[in-house]
Amino acid sequence: MDKMESDMDTIKSVNLSLPWNSEIDFNVDECWKTIEPVARTILKDQTKPDLSSWRQAIRSVFELSRYVEYKKLEEKFHPMIQSIINDHVKVINQKLSHENLLENYCIAWRNYKMDSENFQMLFLHFNNWILSQNKIDPNLMMMSSYKKKLPDLEDMTNSAWKKHMLEPIGLEITSLLWNAITNEENVQEVAQSFEQVDAVDIIEKTFFEKLREHYKSKSIDWFQGLSAAEFIEKVLQKMEEEVVWCQTFLPQRSIDMMKTIFIGTATAEHMDEMMMMECQQMLKENRKDELKKLYKILRLLPAESKGNDLLSTALQITVRNEALDSSCTNMKEFQANLLSIYRKYRAMIEEILYHDCKCLITLQKVLEYKENQDCCDGMKMLEKYIKELSNSGNSVAESAVNASEIKDLLVKLKLIFKKLNLPFTLQMDGPNFKRVILHQDEELEQKKRRLDDSPEIKNQHECSTA
Repeated sequence: MDKMESDMDTIKSVNLSLPWNSEIDFNVDECWKTIEPVARTILKDQTKPDLSSWRQAIRSVFELSRYVEYKKLEEKFHPMIQSIINDHVKVINQKLSHENLLENYCIAWRNYKMDSENFQMLFLHFNNWILSQNKIDPNLMMMSSYKKKLPDLEDMTNSAWKKHMLEPIGLEITSLLWNAITNEENVQEVAQSFEQVDAVDIIEKTFFEKLREHYKSKSIDWFQGLSAAEFIEKVLQKMEEEVVWCQTFLPQRSIDMMKTIFIGTATAEHMDEMMMMECQQMLKENRKDELKKLYKILRLLPAESKGNDLLSTALQITVRNEALDSSCTNMKEFQANLLSIYRKYRAMIEEILYHDCKCLITLQKVLEYKENQDCCDGMKMLEKYIKELSNSGNSVAESAVNASEIKDLLVKLKLIFKKLNLPFTLQMDGPNFKRVILHQDEELEQKKRRLDDSPEIKNQHECSTA
């Protein structure tokens, strides 16, 4: 088509003296009659049109683009071009053999790309007109981010392939594609075709479902029986391996979601009590490298994951215990110690956890930190935990389940009140301190007994005995 391309340049140079969109009497329908047969012939990949028809078609495209008013081009000429492309893709789809579908699809896609290049050559002047309306330099269009008034020729050919080829049979193709991937076959051409026509959403729908199933079946083999530290290392190692694998068939924009699926599935059965205890130990011992690795995993978890609160909950327990284990003998020293603890863990959050907002808020709440005064309210913090103890008895089952945690907090509160020489009879807006502290053990035992006598628990005992 070199000769045809040079003819286009000649036509353009001859007409440059005429103004763009001149108001002249121009018959769009007659002009279209010389364009349509050539356009359809090119897309059908039949014998190329004779040189005379090709030149006349290019001249007609040029004249339409230069002399017809914008509204006519937008409302009439643009849809007619899109219609030709749509019809062509529909025919390709109808003729596509579903035996060896992936191979036949690749052949059809290659032919379509070549036909589309010739088609775009025919409508080059119209495409330049579209770009001018979109205020885009043709040489810079690939680098620009902009909102288009009209789709250009590449947009039109891509959208036609997506709508009339991939939307009807995309799920069938992606299912076959997944099977080919698991058999270690090269499928990049098929995957890239989805990306090129902006149909990644179609491939993602199938692939993300398959990946969830794949990681669920593999996670037991990969992570079962590991210690918390080994689990963290193994998750990060496997995630990097999976990223490399997925990049062979997923576009880059899908990799972040793939990581979330991997982490969510891998950790589903492993964010247990052992991990909570290990996380508390990491915070207490300031094990920076391990905390960074754990945080890298946790921040990829989906919003609904039960592991999302692991770090903030562990931080809450660790900081609270450190504060209540204080050896201070008066409230002034106690509050100074709280501020010291706050600054230590804040620095840790900023350095290791990248200023994690959730952890920072948790830290402030635990220690009742007042930012405007840069101090911690020790009495308010103690009052808060006393209230938590008194309110923990609202549900019999909940109190029994959390008995050990409640008792641990109770012991710590007793000791810190004694060290600070605070009277248990101190009255505040909350509960009576003395009643809660002196009788919480007895109340818990009574609630446990009531729970053991409940019909539900008795039924469980009978079933286990049987």
